[in-house]
Amino acid sequence: MNLTNLRYRLNYFYTIILTFFVGVVALGMISFPAETITGATNGLKIFAFILLPALLPFLILSEISMGLGIVHFIGTLLEPLMRPLFRIPGMGAFAVAMSLSSGYLTGAIITAKLRKEKMCTQIEAERLLAITNVANPLFIMGSVAVGMFNSPQLGITLALAHYLASLLVGLVFRFYGQEEIEEYKNSKKKNILTDALQEMYQTRLADGRPLGQLLGEAVQHSVNNMLLVGGFLVLFSVIIKLLATLGIIKLICLVLERIIGILGVSAGLAPALVNGFLEVTLGTTLASQAAAPLYQKVIIASTIIAWSGLSVHAQVASIISRTDIRLLPYLIARVLHTFFACLLSFVLLNPPQLFSSYTAFPVFSTSGTNLMWDSLLFSLVSLGLILISLLILTIIFSFLKKT
Repeated sequence: MNLTNLRYRLNYFYTIILTFFVGVVALGMISFPAETITGATNGLKIFAFILLPALLPFLILSEISMGLGIVHFIGTLLEPLMRPLFRIPGMGAFAVAMSLSSGYLTGAIITAKLRKEKMCTQIEAERLLAITNVANPLFIMGSVAVGMFNSPQLGITLALAHYLASLLVGLVFRFYGQEEIEEYKNSKKKNILTDALQEMYQTRLADGRPLGQLLGEAVQHSVNNMLLVGGFLVLFSVIIKLLATLGIIKLICLVLERIIGILGVSAGLAPALVNGFLEVTLGTTLASQAAAPLYQKVIIASTIIAWSGLSVHAQVASIISRTDIRLLPYLIARVLHTFFACLLSFVLLNPPQLFSSYTAFPVFSTSGTNLMWDSLLFSLVSLGLILISLLILTIIFSFLKKT
């Protein structure tokens, strides 16, 4: 069997399976309208009160920053750090900072934008995408550690495992695409700050859009991206609800319980793993509520956060579909991130003495409006701290390189 016939057969079976799945979902939506509406409502609530305030301001800011040349300014300043460390252009630091401060999907949207604007090569974009799909600190230390586990001290462990694992993924992906001929070379610059300002000015001149047009298009493009994200979230919320209603998730859990039992993991964590495979928030919630040892629940929650769920992966696939960025390296990066986060969580925890007592800490109000403002404020502060930290690291790195 030659390669062409193999591809034809694979595409044939893929089409049949996809058609069957869509048919089952459609039939389920017709048969269970109440559950469908409940799932869609849950998805809309998450979108309106969590994702929209966390992502939309940063997407608008990123569009404006590109038009004004701020991304080029940051890229020139941080090139001495990002290029040797991760083999990505300095402008990738902007995507990293935005994704760290606002969470999943922001990195994919900005990376796709950088690739469309030819600010990085295909391989560099795939390296960048591998390290920018991370949860923001507010979700890890607030929603998960405090809101789900009622333990603020868990936030440090979860955050360290998550971000160190992402750093390891970036270092591994540094060796991805070794055969690539770098298109962007470092040149020895006498005054990096002057060069960065000049680069920003030249980019602004080349863009040429009036401020009113720039603001309008930034809002328009950002809202369009958010509608895409919201649509996927609602769709996956409905699918998860239907799978639960039809008993499919329960059936998978029964099989998984036997598998993880062999590994010494509590069977009560099977629902968290199955649901977390599909959607991160639901998975971490079930992990925190499972009848299992606390250290196992924390490790599973860390693993789910790193994986981020098929819902996020489907949204990333849609975002990068308009570019030549390939999905397979991204999925490999997610598997690596999941493995590293699980391993680091185990190393950072001390199971026999882990958190014998912990108390709730009312960080967040239950009010949806307050939660939106908390999320936005925390993300803005995080963005500023991340950019300052990257700049300090660049200065230190450049000084050590000279000496």
